[in-house]
Amino acid sequence: MARSYCHQAEQSVDQAVAALEKGATGLTVRRAQEAVELALKAALRSIGVEPPKWHDVGEILREHRGKFAAPFAARIDEFAEHSSVLRERRELSLYGNESTGQNADDLFGKPEAEEALGWAREIVAAVKAIQPG
Repeated sequence: MARSYCHQAEQSVDQAVAALEKGATGLTVRRAQEAVELALKAALRSIGVEPPKWHDVGEILREHRGKFAAPFAARIDEFAEHSSVLRERRELSLYGNESTGQNADDLFGKPEAEEALGWAREIVAAVKAIQPG
């Protein structure tokens, strides 16, 4: 399951890249959030922890920090923070802001989309590095 989640996370990163190339910044943020969620859940599965069925698993990672190798464990706070920020942006990146009439692409500019994509790439790469076999 961990490898499957990791593979899905890579696919979400690829979709985020394609969305950014088309100027779909909201979709870029959404796919980046999905990539981070799946990758971090893969990390948890790789240490035998069943991930919860919610989107931000940062606190669960922190609880199990001692089960990870030092290089990954040292970055858990950073990864958890990125996960939290992207979780906060999840709904807006999908639905936009209905109360103001702004669509997702209006809410997230290219800098925010590039930031989200960068976080996703970093986290997916870090999780791939700790996957067995």
